[in-house]
Amino acid sequence: MSKSIIYRPATVADRCELQELFNTHYYQNEPITVGWINNNPVPEDLASTLDVLDEKMSIVAADEATNRIVGACIAGVDTQIDIENIIDEAKKTANKKWTQYLQLYARIRLESNIFEKFSVDESFHVHALVVDANYQNNSIGTKLMAKSFKLAASLDYKICSVNCSSTYTSKIATKLNMQYIGPIAIDSVMDEDGRRLIYPPEPHTHINSYAKRLSNDD
Repeated sequence: MSKSIIYRPATVADRCELQELFNTHYYQNEPITVGWINNNPVPEDLASTLDVLDEKMSIVAADEATNRIVGACIAGVDTQIDIENIIDEAKKTANKKWTQYLQLYARIRLESNIFEKFSVDESFHVHALVVDANYQNNSIGTKLMAKSFKLAASLDYKICSVNCSSTYTSKIATKLNMQYIGPIAIDSVMDEDGRRLIYPPEPHTHINSYAKRLSNDD
């Protein structure tokens, strides 16, 4: 493993490598995915994450020696209309588990109420943060988030938002002085019959929402 990590904008050409990174190092550890009672894969989830890949808004970390991507922060624009689109898609999709995922994503956004709380129409939203397990404990995730703040500010976004189901990602948000908006207890996520859907591994218990007001000094 090289000690030299470079950070650069993500490109559409990175999609296949990012898909492998997510399949190997994100979905195998992400508390909601790992803890969901039905462990059938949800390809729509990864597709939706990578579909928002914007060369202006997402950043990757690469090992300089091999040029291999070892981390990524995938971000995009989030608006009130996007919440409505998520709810609408949940009503139309044929995949029941994807419907439940979408309903959860909509709930997170509605309960965090970012747009009203910050008096904005849109946010620079971090959809996913992933680091290759072999490169963890090198502050790559923290650096990716910090660089995302700078990028968002340079694009004139007023806030950056993120929803963290992982305790470790929440620690990064706290370390970077993001404002804590509120939690959703994972054990409160139920299906239409009132049955619990997610049993996350320890120490993960909540989906925590954070936001940060941005300035060019970030």
